[in-house]
Amino acid sequence: MAFFLGGERVVLQPGECWYLDFNRPHRVDNPSDTDRVHRVLDCDVNDWLRDVFTRAVNGR
Repeated sequence: MAFFLGGERVVLQPGECWYLDFNRPHRVDNPSDTDRVHRVLDCDVNDWLRDVFTRAVNGR
């Protein structure tokens, strides 16, 4: 599987959590016969959520 955002490939590993701006052009190429499932949460970003991601990146 190959995921592209804004024309650049983004490597997404199982078990990871990503924040991506899907307002930008994006696509997924799945040349396999195996279906893939991704959970996407569409939400408003507020100070609380920014803090969650900041702490995750900083390992706290």
